Amino acid sequence: MRILQIVTKNTSALDFSLPIYWGLRTQNIKLEATILFCCGNRNDILKGSNFYQSELAKLEVNLMDLASFKPSKSFLTKSLRALSCNPQKNNNYGNTIDKPFTFGYSIQKLIGFKLASRMLNILENLYFGHTNFENFFEVLRPDIVILDNRNHQSFPASNKIFEKIFSSDATKIVTPHAPHYIDPYFAFSHVNPVGKEIYSDCDVWLPFRYSKPHLKHPNLSNQFFYSGYPGLDSDWLRYCKKQIKPKKTRVQCLYIARKFFSKNTKRQGASDFVTMEFSEVLKDLKNIRDAFLQMGVEFELQFKPHPSGRRDLVEQLLEEASLSHFSINLEPVYRNLSAVDVVVSPYSTAVLIPAMTGIPTVVINTDIQKKINSHWDKVCEMYQGLVFFIERESLNPTLGQILQEGKKSFENKDINHLRNYFPDGSISRCITRLLKLRNN
Repeated sequence: MRILQIVTKNTSALDFSLPIYWGLRTQNIKLEATILFCCGNRNDILKGSNFYQSELAKLEVNLMDLASFKPSKSFLTKSLRALSCNPQKNNNYGNTIDKPFTFGYSIQKLIGFKLASRMLNILENLYFGHTNFENFFEVLRPDIVILDNRNHQSFPASNKIFEKIFSSDATKIVTPHAPHYIDPYFAFSHVNPVGKEIYSDCDVWLPFRYSKPHLKHPNLSNQFFYSGYPGLDSDWLRYCKKQIKPKKTRVQCLYIARKFFSKNTKRQGASDFVTMEFSEVLKDLKNIRDAFLQMGVEFELQFKPHPSGRRDLVEQLLEEASLSHFSINLEPVYRNLSAVDVVVSPYSTAVLIPAMTGIPTVVINTDIQKKINSHWDKVCEMYQGLVFFIERESLNPTLGQILQEGKKSFENKDINHLRNYFPDGSISRCITRLLKLRNN
């Protein structure tokens, strides 16, 4: 089986596909897989994550980016790779941030991240926009091309790549970017990459048991396939929990953040309701800090930024939170399952992963969460049914309860509850579907 996966935005696409690659290797199915990161430096998307790169290397999945099509020793290629920001995981604890000393990060911080991003986009479009991808497809000859359901994302040479994909004989699969969407009828972005209707040529995979996109797109009913979410399969989660457990001298609290505005920026209307204000996130961190201080428990906060979050804002936030011990955690939640004691989040579909393994997972009923819940009764039931779905003012006693009782008293409750929405066996369903599509 020859697979080409196109990753255009962030690592959420890998959160879905990585367990499938693992399942294919585990079942000894012959696999030749390549992931194309549609940027000049794949670390723009991977953000320095060791887990993705090491696991994909074990699975012999080839990683490429747009610079892979240019001479590696070219001055322009080296310069654009260097200018890309590749922040490394911070392993130093204390009341200061360990800065990522990379050339690209230093330049971007000097001139401002927004301006640097625009300049880098212009340079990459000029340099990579005229790349010839003909030989690339001829060499790979993929049976299957995996696309993200947000593939309207623009990047250098995007039209060329997508036109080549949709003129090929390969089977196209549109995979989800999260375990569930905002309503029952969503399945893909309405803006498509080649300026015409493409989804009738694709197999569109659905992660959530109660999705009903066929009611909105009856002409595509035969294209929808309920895949489930592979990252919530018990076999995969057991594998992830077998990762080396670090020695812990403090309680490890993982905060899974949303993207948030800069300090003096206020949300304008409801256009970006899933982005938090700086003050909201700061309040959460201070509440967590105060809760542990009142209990007299030494803890370390691992701050996991949103994949699209800005490093400079995270640094500013953590400095203002006055935490004694903290780190910026750029690894996927899969990597943290053996390393954290409790998880707190204002809203993120990523919380479903630790909750499905029995880690005490606190979901704060923020305005974002309320908005999400209001769109879909099944999603509302799922989150409200979690053991620690709480209001902000209940954070202190909730953390106290978790520390006093330990996870043994309630670890199976969330697992049993979530299995009503994400039945086990998604990896097997996906592999069976892949084999069927390849053979047709």
